[in-house]
Amino acid sequence: MAASALLALGLVLAGPARAADDDLQNLLDSIPDIDNAQDEVDDTEAEPDVPFITYAEQVQARILAAWKPSRGIIRKNPSIVTRLVVSIDRSGEVTDIKALQLSGDKKYDKKAVDAINDAGTLPPPPANLVDLAAEGVIVEFSGRDWLRAH
Repeated sequence: MAASALLALGLVLAGPARAADDDLQNLLDSIPDIDNAQDEVDDTEAEPDVPFITYAEQVQARILAAWKPSRGIIRKNPSIVTRLVVSIDRSGEVTDIKALQLSGDKKYDKKAVDAINDAGTLPPPPANLVDLAAEGVIVEFSGRDWLRAH
């Protein structure tokens, strides 16, 4: 009788366990299949991040190419410098110009601002630099650098 009692007990225990296994299997079967994101391959290449200094140098080169300072002012004071902050939108348009350091010579400073306006549309910032370009790129108008280049 002990064996039949154990057998009966086993059936009682096996019954709920089997029901739980069936419930679990039903639950697992009801979960929809989801594509594994790791299996998907993106064939498009992301634009590489460009260092800000590289972009700033491109902007400065474009602006300085349009700069036509007075030789007389630079010859009198070769250490003359104007630094302007140029804010640029995502398409390369100048949205603002602010003085960081003025030279003290209004004609020299005006020629610096004229160079920014004459440069036209600047290189559009890479995607990773749009926010920084909007804050501004410092452009230096140095008499010494101009003398070395000319």
